[in-house]
Amino acid sequence: MSEKRKFRMICTDLDGTLLTNAKEILPGTRQAIVDAVKQGVIFFVSTGRPYNALPKELLDMEETRYFLVSNGASIFDKSTGERLRQVCMTKEQVYETLRVFRESGESAWIEVTVNGRAHVEREQYAHAKDFVPDGHQTDYLLSTRIPVDSLEEFVKEHEQGIEKVCIFFREPGTKERLWHAFDGIDRIFVTSAMWYNIEISDVDAQKGNMIRWFAGNLGVELEDIIAFGDGHNDIQMLSMAGLGIAMENALEEVKAAADYITGTNEAEGVADAIRKFVLETSE
Repeated sequence: MSEKRKFRMICTDLDGTLLTNAKEILPGTRQAIVDAVKQGVIFFVSTGRPYNALPKELLDMEETRYFLVSNGASIFDKSTGERLRQVCMTKEQVYETLRVFRESGESAWIEVTVNGRAHVEREQYAHAKDFVPDGHQTDYLLSTRIPVDSLEEFVKEHEQGIEKVCIFFREPGTKERLWHAFDGIDRIFVTSAMWYNIEISDVDAQKGNMIRWFAGNLGVELEDIIAFGDGHNDIQMLSMAGLGIAMENALEEVKAAADYITGTNEAEGVADAIRKFVLETSE
């Protein structure tokens, strides 16, 4: 057998990383996951998506068990249906976030995720295509979000289990205008998964923090983790892993934090790197 470093866990982002732009898992990527798990490696999904927005084909795979969702607000064990840990925003943090957004006057989609389900106001839901730049993202939002009359009223009735607030927009300059608008809110973390969104959560709800906790409970050392990502919300995860891998399509700051750059999400870059660094091959 060829001698390779023995990684015990694969942590991977979804959108822009494991999934194609059409939100699909390609056959080569699926096979790489299967082969890694057969080899005894733990496959751990780490995404900004809420739990109810996870791809069905990924949930249906026998090889997938653990899911970190909402950028680190919750970790689920699919095999038992148990939520292993949850780090929530306070109602005060959410009210302040909504207030700052309303006062900004920005035209953008804003949603609140509670216990794995993202909620958006009905008026925005009805005009989803006006808030995101491509059809795939529009279809994704319409198929996974739950419309409500008022976010403020919804939060008042659901104060427990608030995982994050997410904002989507079409205009490239919106992120720059909004990024520091929330700086005055106590103990929040602002990040993004793509150029057209901003995600806000409690400061402790970050991918790297939760992976460190999870790996510790399983007795997995950080140096034995290989991690994949493309967005700002993946930087902490890539930096703490034994081998942090950025996609070719990743932001430049993500590439700078990585140890290695693989191919794009469209070219199955995750699968290529799993074969290169994880899978044992006969010589």
